[in-house]
Amino acid sequence: MTDFSVEVERLSKLSRAWSSGVRINLNGAADQIEDLKVSRVQMGLFQIPWSKYTETAKYIQDRLREGAQEATEIGKSLHIASGRYDEQDLERAKSTQNLSVDMDFSI
Repeated sequence: MTDFSVEVERLSKLSRAWSSGVRINLNGAADQIEDLKVSRVQMGLFQIPWSKYTETAKYIQDRLREGAQEATEIGKSLHIASGRYDEQDLERAKSTQNLSVDMDFSI
């Protein structure tokens, strides 16, 4: 059987990974798309597909930024869950201690 505190710590690490690592990577990818956006003049002979090209780049960039925001929300949710598990574990430990005191013996 695994140690409960180890599992809660693992949940906390996942929370930090989503809140920072995933968010940073998605925002970084969105920033890199900026370099792919070009002006009509730069497109030269290919001005006809220019609007679709730039719309697509903007769409991808928007979805990456949206994903970064959601990654932060996932991280927050995992952080709240790990905190609640910790609180519940402490409450159970206290109630078990109180129970052993009430029964006038210890385990």
